[in-house]
Amino acid sequence: MTRRLLQLGMLLGVIFVAGCSTANAPAAASAPSPVATPTAAVTATAAAQEVALPEGVLYEDDFSNPQSGWPIVDVDNYRFGYHPPDFYHVEVKSPHDTLPVFRGMNFGDATVETTALVDHTTTETGDYRYGLALRRSGRQYYAFTVSPRKKSWQIAKHSPTGVKTLAEGTIDTLQGFAPKGVTPDKKDDLRVDAVGSNFAFFINGRNVAHVSDAEYVSGDVGFIVETLDESLVHVHYDSLVISKPKQSEDVLFEDDFTNPDGGWPKVDFNNYRFGYHPPDFYHVEVKAPHDSLTVFRGMNFGDASVETTALVDHTTTDSGGYRYGLALRRSGDQYYVFAVSPRTKSWQIAKHASQGVTVLAEGSVDTLQGFAPKGVTPDKKDDLRVDAVGSDFAFFINGHDVAHVNDADYATGDVGFFVETLDEPLVHVHYDSLIIRPPQETPIADLTPAAAAATPVPTPTAMPTATPLPATLPADAKALIDTVLSDVVERANNAEVDAILSGDENDIELWWDGAARDRVLASIKSIRDRFVQVTEVNWARSGEWIQVQSHSDTEATYTTSETWTFVGTADQKCADGSALRRRYVETYPNQRYTLRLKDGKYQIIAWQLGRAITGDITTICP
Repeated sequence: MTRRLLQLGMLLGVIFVAGCSTANAPAAASAPSPVATPTAAVTATAAAQEVALPEGVLYEDDFSNPQSGWPIVDVDNYRFGYHPPDFYHVEVKSPHDTLPVFRGMNFGDATVETTALVDHTTTETGDYRYGLALRRSGRQYYAFTVSPRKKSWQIAKHSPTGVKTLAEGTIDTLQGFAPKGVTPDKKDDLRVDAVGSNFAFFINGRNVAHVSDAEYVSGDVGFIVETLDESLVHVHYDSLVISKPKQSEDVLFEDDFTNPDGGWPKVDFNNYRFGYHPPDFYHVEVKAPHDSLTVFRGMNFGDASVETTALVDHTTTDSGGYRYGLALRRSGDQYYVFAVSPRTKSWQIAKHASQGVTVLAEGSVDTLQGFAPKGVTPDKKDDLRVDAVGSDFAFFINGHDVAHVNDADYATGDVGFFVETLDEPLVHVHYDSLIIRPPQETPIADLTPAAAAATPVPTPTAMPTATPLPATLPADAKALIDTVLSDVVERANNAEVDAILSGDENDIELWWDGAARDRVLASIKSIRDRFVQVTEVNWARSGEWIQVQSHSDTEATYTTSETWTFVGTADQKCADGSALRRRYVETYPNQRYTLRLKDGKYQIIAWQLGRAITGDITTICP
């Protein structure tokens, strides 16, 4: 299909009427485009609003007046215009097509908000997206869209050379859609706060993402509908309000955790608990020693000043070591951590990756105050701050500049919290606030604090071993774990990794038998079927890794807790034509196995998977 760039002035003889029935329009002039997706971009000439606007509002339309200046067109596969009594409808009538509609306005820094519903589609299964388009100039604009059927959102940057996804994620609060043949009785609210190069995105009042992009500074505002594999999509926009930016130029994101629907995850399973804690905290708890937990919200920041206040609500002992703090620039399993240890009076800056953890700097601090003896809740908090500009980082504790580090590996990413138990059995931390601002100017200190040399700290993960296994099962449970189960689980998992990567399942027979073998082969096939080509598989211990349930001389039943990461190419393309990749991070907190020793051979003969927790699904493009 030829992509059409329809300017309203070209549509000579168009009759402007209200409602779904519009006059036929003559063929529009076509314009060649290198963009693969057929797209019609439509612009009307803005008419001045004559009504008085509320304070702070720059533009407002409830679409009850069919003469308010929006285009009315019915041509080929596109239909858009006023729909009585008070909607503006946008319809695309063919799959794999995109239609942005603009009015002819120009805004830079602003808050753009609409309410909308999906009036109807042709099928009940096809995927589609709709939403807002802003800062449009020619074929350049940003789009914020939602997909009701996939329960997802996307932030994209459109240009004459293609479409680049800036961020995407999942959402479970969409309500403005209904089964085929039924008109929904609810709407969804989409909002974008755009201030300079910083954007905040909201769905039904929930802040779902932050993105920084400086390329498009101002332009038109309008609507967008994408059919994807749905053959027809008809969306009703109920209102459009453009106001002075609600996001402060001095604050990119702020949360005091008084609103339990503020968008942070809420989970309580096995050794981890995190969520809102009345009246105004976000708590993160780890319930096993030598474990760590990072919690993220789904944001994206590059250069920024990240600051939190926090206290340690309680621990199990009075002596165990632990750390807590901030995590930033996270993408997948890569992120930086700035953490403090109240009991050792120390701080640490670390770089986390799938291969392990590298300590970038560490030192001592004597100003920590947000902790108290066991059984006592502290009445003070500690303030942690990181100023990140490019590869330069400055770190502060209670206003004191403690370190400067330079590392260029991670440029942007999510922001969240981090708790590590070390040898403390339980740590429960209360985060009182999180503020993200434009980066503050911080002079590089003349003296760098005493810091240990960067030291790789391996993440617990499977490593091949040639140690021979005992000829009998030890009677002591701890000895059973140390001398048999740890080794068998590692070897069996490594065989599974190799089979997922290569498709060669021969080594599975060495460690798996009977029903367990059949189940692991089915699991391998299921994972390989997610991708065109699997490129990376990693696993790591989590929580209490192995716990013995029962054992005899020849059999042992035990549980494990593991986190697996799968990466591979998908049957889709990125904007530059390269293969799109996806990363899945999944935690299995309670897998139950039975190990049998027979004829001197150890094999897993039973496997009960338990529930899986999908922590992260990431789309990767250059």
